[in-house]
Amino acid sequence: MNIDGMGRQYPCLKSILRECRGLSVEEIAAREDIEIVMGPPCPGGHVKGILDGDVIVLPSGRGQQEYRETIAHELGHYFLHSGRLGGQCSITDSGELIMNEELRAIQEPRAEALGQVLLSLSK
Repeated sequence: MNIDGMGRQYPCLKSILRECRGLSVEEIAAREDIEIVMGPPCPGGHVKGILDGDVIVLPSGRGQQEYRETIAHELGHYFLHSGRLGGQCSITDSGELIMNEELRAIQEPRAEALGQVLLSLSK
């Protein structure tokens, strides 16, 4: 996913990136009033983090670099997708996150691309 291509779809993206330059991903989250909390380990380890409104939940048991990468990825969702999954996903009775696969195929690469750019700009 090319970040330049996303700039056409999200015109405010360049402004956001300018404002984030030199900040750690934790500082970016704090600047946006996003709380980062630790949750229980994820069974199977397939969910690295969840953005729920203004909270990023990180499963325990991961390394510091993986946490930073996950925070950056979730910030990508926040900036690109308004921080709200609103009807696009649901949680089963067993606690498993289910997301519309077509939507996921679009949103995940975009969030990952922006997350990588945020990491590259951070201190």
